[in-house]
Amino acid sequence: MRNARLAAAVGVGAASAKGRKVDFAGTIGCDNILRTYLENRMYRFLGCGLLMAATACAGPAARLERSAVTMVNPPGVAPPVAAYSHMATVPPGTKLLFLAGQIGNRPDGSLPPKVEDQIIQAYENVRTILASQGAGPQHIAKVMIYASAEPTDWPKLRAHRKTFFGDGMPPPSTWVYVRQLARPNYLVEIEVVAAVPDS
Repeated sequence: MRNARLAAAVGVGAASAKGRKVDFAGTIGCDNILRTYLENRMYRFLGCGLLMAATACAGPAARLERSAVTMVNPPGVAPPVAAYSHMATVPPGTKLLFLAGQIGNRPDGSLPPKVEDQIIQAYENVRTILASQGAGPQHIAKVMIYASAEPTDWPKLRAHRKTFFGDGMPPPSTWVYVRQLARPNYLVEIEVVAAVPDS
């Protein structure tokens, strides 16, 4: 009778843990039922703990593997004339990140004299800001570039852009030449909009 009461109390957990039918009449003894129940609870506890630890350790790096942005080049329009896509789409529930225009100043505040180096540094500033939100270049949905000087070393810029965005389709981009930016020695400013899963 004591075995039957204990089996009735823990039988569901024991049966689900081992996939066995519990005989409440005593075919499986009290000790076996209790052991099976405790094992089941222990495995669940350890499983949850390992899952939580893995999620915590992954942090922003795990989110970098996912991108909510899809690049599209619809038919009926001429292909992009450079390394960009005509359109980017983001699904509902996506968190948008709007970055201020980034100039090409280094972390110490100094500014490279050449426009190519300012462009590369501005992109790296964008990368750093996105990383603070667990995002990366693959989450960029739109790029807007304002330049007051025309680059001459285009191979250098194309190589960096390919490294920055990787082998996937690059995001929609707009390049605009302006007379001057906020200061005469600012030769470029880059704005981006990024989209990350809101989880």
